Amino acid sequence: MSINLIFLIIQLLNEVQSNIAIKFEKLYPINEESQNMAIGEFVIKRIANEYVTEINIGEPPQKIPGFLRTKKYEFLISNDFCPQKAYYYKEKSKSFSYPTTLKDYNYVKISETLHFYSSPESKDYDVKIENYTIYSRGQIIGSQCFYIGTQLLINRDEKDTNLIDGLHKKKYIKSYFYEYQIKNEDEMFLILDLDDDFENTKKYKFIKPLITPYTYVINHQWGLTFQNLYLNAYNVSYDKETRAEFDINCGGILGNHHFEAYFKNFLKENDIYAEYSYEYEYEYKIYFFNKDNKGIEKIKNISLVFYNKELNYNFTFNYKDLILEKEKGYYFLIYFEFNKFRSNWRFGFPFFKKYHFVFNHDSKLMGFKCPNGCSETNSNNIYIKNNNVYEIKDEKINNNNTNDILKNNNKELINEEENRKFGFKIIIIMFLGIIFIVAVILFFGIFIGKKMFGVRKNKVNELLELYDYSSANKKKEVKKESSKDNKLN
Repeated sequence: MSINLIFLIIQLLNEVQSNIAIKFEKLYPINEESQNMAIGEFVIKRIANEYVTEINIGEPPQKIPGFLRTKKYEFLISNDFCPQKAYYYKEKSKSFSYPTTLKDYNYVKISETLHFYSSPESKDYDVKIENYTIYSRGQIIGSQCFYIGTQLLINRDEKDTNLIDGLHKKKYIKSYFYEYQIKNEDEMFLILDLDDDFENTKKYKFIKPLITPYTYVINHQWGLTFQNLYLNAYNVSYDKETRAEFDINCGGILGNHHFEAYFKNFLKENDIYAEYSYEYEYEYKIYFFNKDNKGIEKIKNISLVFYNKELNYNFTFNYKDLILEKEKGYYFLIYFEFNKFRSNWRFGFPFFKKYHFVFNHDSKLMGFKCPNGCSETNSNNIYIKNNNVYEIKDEKINNNNTNDILKNNNKELINEEENRKFGFKIIIIMFLGIIFIVAVILFFGIFIGKKMFGVRKNKVNELLELYDYSSANKKKEVKKESSKDNKLN
């Protein structure tokens, strides 16, 4: 076999096995943030910062901004809610056309050519997707941007509008697997068409995502359910499951209402003073700790652990994961929503930076890459609760001695939880009492009504009988008189 033939075969194999890579960068570069960061800059660059890319569309290619939408399913071109826009000139594209398929009343459709990288190392857009159907919710006029959705399907009206579905349907990709490859805090790649042999390796363990009810239909959402939550080795989950949604667009970790209440007590009982500020029209609550804070060492020793039973794994976050150090102090990367009740957490960049997952868009399964290989045994020394002792590796932490302060922290929160449950019971009892009273009133109303209706009915029947009797007597008298008259005549 000649060298040229071997080279040709290798080149063909590379083309067949090539992926599709979409390069994303932060809309506001994090590496340009200042050391003397104000709270507003922290929110813009760390919390609300989005991933943006360039979608090359048409022949010759036109560059249109594209934004990662981790909460959306659709791949759309739109002129709404675009932090950046660019004009798309259909008339200048040789590959533009309208598809011949039936009209979709939810969308406007066009057929175009798309250009992508084949890998993160690609220098040029070396993958060409021809005659791809692109959706829009309105007329494609003027400046536009793309939405690139990676969430699972929730709204059935949006079916077939996802990029992965569309590429697989046209056989441009063979696999439904994809992943996020983080290069640094500003740069990330969305890699499509991964090798689908993940399930046959021992490096990954697969799990189903969150179940989300939606308009009488059970759907799924990328995320995990945790059976236990520990703050500094103390269980704060109160035998309740903790649910966390995945959102790599989020630059921090959004905590739920329950943990916020506990964390406030934790700071109070440990004499840790925190400045917090409301930003974006009272949307977020951000915690900031000055460097001269007396309890700052306790913040530096913070440890947060989420235990998932199905994966049999502790997802741990420490000072390096949760604290952003600046010139005057420390920003806490767990933030909360202002004046809102949130039951689910939202795991953003700090989670994806530390833990790697692959996602299957078709089977709705997530593959967790076990750091030390996956096995049925404890994969990273699970906390074991036994007589109020939690075992980590070969060390034993006795909560009776070392966590007295933490237990005191929780007294107020436990009382709050008990009061909430008691109030809920009172509401139920009152509701049932009202239903009982209404039922009694209806019962007696119907009973009395029947009695009254019965009396009236008897009186009417008596009157009718009297009427019939008197009428009969009158008829008899008339007959007698008429017969007498006949005899006289």
